[in-house]
Amino acid sequence: MHAGVSQKKQRSTVATKMTFDYEHSSDYRVHHCHGVFGGLTPRGEVQMSFWNDMQMVPKRCVFNILDGTTLGDERKDERSPQEDPRAPRAVRHVPVTVIMPMDDVRKFVGWLQERIAELEEIERERGTALAQPTDDGNGSVDTPVCQAED
Repeated sequence: MHAGVSQKKQRSTVATKMTFDYEHSSDYRVHHCHGVFGGLTPRGEVQMSFWNDMQMVPKRCVFNILDGTTLGDERKDERSPQEDPRAPRAVRHVPVTVIMPMDDVRKFVGWLQERIAELEEIERERGTALAQPTDDGNGSVDTPVCQAED
């Protein structure tokens, strides 16, 4: 304590709260997550690479031209690469990797547990599960839950 400054006055200058305003960066994106792969970094932090499964998009498609001007049907036999129905392929897209120190991982796990409890309560009230896979009819199944992969 400085000479001539009362203890009461010195305490009043100590901050008691902090306000954070959130801003999205110019490259902010929302990513759908089907799973996560990761481990520990050499610095002892947790590394999580979030991924989503997608049907492969062909590199090339060829279409018929009708009357010299109108786009007709696709020539699927000329699609590149050719699809083998006996060995379907998918792309596991990894749009983001997050590296987090252990203290923040603990907070993140606690936050996730709170969201799980909220969802379970809503499911109990409705009598149905919220996060069920949906089939879009095009061979793609969308699972709206992020699951860890062993």
